[in-house]
Amino acid sequence: MPNEFGETYDGTIYRAVGNWLGERYFEYGFARGTAQEVGFLAELLGLSARSRVLDVGWAIADEGLPGEFHVLDARFMEFESTADQAAICLCEGAFGLGLAGSDAAHQQILDNVFRALRSGGHFVLSAIQTSNAVRDPAVAEALDAYTGTMWEDEVIVDLEGQERQVAIYTTTFSFRELKLLLERSGFEVIAGYGCNVGNFARKPLTVDDIEIMMVARKP
Repeated sequence: MPNEFGETYDGTIYRAVGNWLGERYFEYGFARGTAQEVGFLAELLGLSARSRVLDVGWAIADEGLPGEFHVLDARFMEFESTADQAAICLCEGAFGLGLAGSDAAHQQILDNVFRALRSGGHFVLSAIQTSNAVRDPAVAEALDAYTGTMWEDEVIVDLEGQERQVAIYTTTFSFRELKLLLERSGFEVIAGYGCNVGNFARKPLTVDDIEIMMVARKP
């Protein structure tokens, strides 16, 4: 619904997009670097095979690993101190794609993650960086300057080769915005890194980085 500064965009469309893509989702470039990313996060967060981690994002294929899967709106998660070590929300899995453009929706998600973590637990969040996005003239032209939300029309193809055109809305952020949002939820921000899909690292953030990786802790 419109607000006095710009517009917010209903993120419920993404369930239909995911259902249409099916296994084709894993053909996208951002889904191919999982092994490196998991290794980096396990080392960064000191995770072990027994660590209980909350992953706020898209569901993954069943590979026989222990876990609980919930299909729900991240704004309305009601987990209470269930993640003993860490929570992650990567590649715009919920944050940024949720109700794009809505400050309140993004804050709700962070509040819920904070509540789900136990004291001392860490949270890793990634989001599109505004300063990099606007360097592309085509993106800058399609970006709402009030909400930081960019949109693009994309053709998606299902497993049978059928095509469908959808409008994709993604909210972009600066490091400072993410830090303020996290701190407002109660997190202590530890670091901000430049984030490259399939090549996660403790890399100082620059304007050339497409994504920002935030590392925060629940006191």
